[in-house]
Amino acid sequence: SVIAAGLGTRLLGSHFDWMLFDDIVTDEHTWSQAIRNDARNRYNASLFMLDSKTGKQILTGTPYHVNDLYTKIALTQGYRILKIQAGGTDTNTPLSFPTRHTQEFLDRKKRHYKAMGQEIMYYLQFQLEPRSGYLVASDASWIKSIARADLPDRMYRIILVDPAWKGTKNSGKGD
Repeated sequence: SVIAAGLGTRLLGSHFDWMLFDDIVTDEHTWSQAIRNDARNRYNASLFMLDSKTGKQILTGTPYHVNDLYTKIALTQGYRILKIQAGGTDTNTPLSFPTRHTQEFLDRKKRHYKAMGQEIMYYLQFQLEPRSGYLVASDASWIKSIARADLPDRMYRIILVDPAWKGTKNSGKGD
């Protein structure tokens, strides 16, 4: 038998072999930590209804926040994750849905979100990644390896990291 219920619906005494969660993260999760916490708590509570030996779950949806339920689950061990990103030049992969999301469409969406100060939403919604180029404070190409023998004797090996640095509009341009 099949039962359809919203996240958090009380189905006391029920135990399921399969649970399918579809779009349990919405745009409301963008604005409120309380809503993100509530969704996480309801999801975790629903897992008590999953059969403890053979139960399986499937989650489908699109992330809306870097700390929403989908992103948290993706960081949790024990889950197999299948991401179908839009692809294109941002991921150096072929377009996943070229008749629906052309490269021009993706470029236009990215420019739109960037102009609104929400480039991260482009990466969440289309590339399923909780990151954006705007948030990157450094570039791996800036790091150069040199042999100890090539360092002058008066130099010390020190790695300095500023975890509080928030970046500037000039990040990536040498500041």
